[in-house]
Amino acid sequence: MYRSKTSFKHDLILWLVLVLFTLLSWILGHDFTAIDTKILSIIILIIGFIKVRIVLMNFMEIKTAPRYLRWFMDGWCLGVCGLLLFILYR
Repeated sequence: MYRSKTSFKHDLILWLVLVLFTLLSWILGHDFTAIDTKILSIIILIIGFIKVRIVLMNFMEIKTAPRYLRWFMDGWCLGVCGLLLFILYR
Protein backbone atom coordinates (compact mmCIF):
# COMPACT_ATOMS: atom_id res chain seq x y z
CA MET A 1 0.00 0.00 0.00
CA TYR A 2 1.46 3.33 -1.06
CA ARG A 3 1.03 6.33 1.21
CA SER A 4 1.86 9.84 0.19
CA LYS A 5 4.36 11.93 2.11
CA THR A 6 1.64 14.38 3.14
CA SER A 7 -0.45 11.53 4.57
CA PHE A 8 2.55 10.25 6.52
CA LYS A 9 3.32 13.77 7.75
CA HIS A 10 -0.31 14.27 8.81
CA ASP A 11 -0.34 10.97 10.71
CA LEU A 12 2.97 11.78 12.36
CA ILE A 13 1.70 15.18 13.54
CA LEU A 14 -1.47 13.59 14.91
CA TRP A 15 0.56 10.93 16.68
CA LEU A 16 2.78 13.60 18.25
CA VAL A 17 -0.31 15.53 19.40
CA LEU A 18 -1.67 12.34 21.00
CA VAL A 19 1.65 11.73 22.74
CA LEU A 20 1.72 15.33 24.02
CA PHE A 21 -1.85 15.01 25.33
CA THR A 22 -0.87 11.77 27.06
CA LEU A 23 2.15 13.42 28.68
CA LEU A 24 0.04 16.40 29.73
CA SER A 25 -2.53 14.09 31.32
CA TRP A 26 0.19 12.19 33.12
CA ILE A 27 1.82 15.39 34.41
CA LEU A 28 -1.52 16.75 35.61
CA GLY A 29 -2.44 13.47 37.29
CA HIS A 30 0.88 12.81 38.94
CA ASP A 31 1.83 15.02 41.89
CA PHE A 32 0.30 18.22 40.48
CA THR A 33 -1.02 19.96 43.59
CA ALA A 34 -1.56 23.51 42.30
CA ILE A 35 -5.16 22.78 41.27
CA ASP A 36 -8.00 20.99 43.07
CA THR A 37 -8.18 17.25 42.41
CA LYS A 38 -11.74 17.41 41.08
CA ILE A 39 -10.80 20.11 38.53
CA LEU A 40 -7.75 18.07 37.48
CA SER A 41 -9.94 15.01 36.98
CA ILE A 42 -12.27 17.00 34.75
CA ILE A 43 -9.38 18.39 32.69
CA ILE A 44 -7.85 14.92 32.27
CA LEU A 45 -11.23 13.47 31.27
CA ILE A 46 -11.74 16.16 28.63
CA ILE A 47 -8.22 15.60 27.28
CA GLY A 48 -9.01 11.90 27.06
CA PHE A 49 -12.15 12.52 25.02
CA ILE A 50 -10.28 14.89 22.72
CA LYS A 51 -7.85 12.03 22.12
CA VAL A 52 -10.75 9.65 21.45
CA ARG A 53 -12.18 12.06 18.87
CA ILE A 54 -8.80 12.47 17.15
CA VAL A 55 -8.37 8.69 16.89
CA LEU A 56 -11.93 8.10 15.68
CA MET A 57 -11.87 10.87 13.09
CA ASN A 58 -8.42 10.25 11.66
CA PHE A 59 -7.38 6.65 12.26
CA MET A 60 -10.78 4.93 12.11
CA GLU A 61 -11.92 6.76 8.95
CA ILE A 62 -14.94 8.48 10.54
CA LYS A 63 -13.85 11.71 8.84
CA THR A 64 -14.82 10.23 5.46
CA ALA A 65 -17.97 8.48 6.74
CA PRO A 66 -21.50 9.75 6.07
CA ARG A 67 -22.50 12.89 7.95
CA TYR A 68 -25.03 11.11 10.20
CA LEU A 69 -22.31 8.74 11.42
CA ARG A 70 -19.98 11.64 12.24
CA TRP A 71 -22.80 13.38 14.13
CA PHE A 72 -23.61 10.17 15.99
CA MET A 73 -19.94 9.76 16.95
CA ASP A 74 -19.71 13.38 18.13
CA GLY A 75 -22.95 12.98 20.07
CA TRP A 76 -21.69 9.78 21.66
CA CYS A 77 -18.43 11.46 22.71
CA LEU A 78 -20.25 14.48 24.14
CA GLY A 79 -22.87 12.31 25.85
CA VAL A 80 -20.44 9.94 27.53
CA CYS A 81 -18.08 12.76 28.51
CA GLY A 82 -21.00 14.81 29.86
CA LEU A 83 -22.34 11.83 31.81
CA LEU A 84 -18.94 11.16 33.37
CA LEU A 85 -18.53 14.85 34.24
CA PHE A 86 -22.00 14.83 35.82
CA ILE A 87 -21.06 11.79 37.90
CA LEU A 88 -17.81 13.48 38.95
CA TYR A 89 -19.53 16.70 40.02
CA ARG A 90 -22.42 15.04 41.83
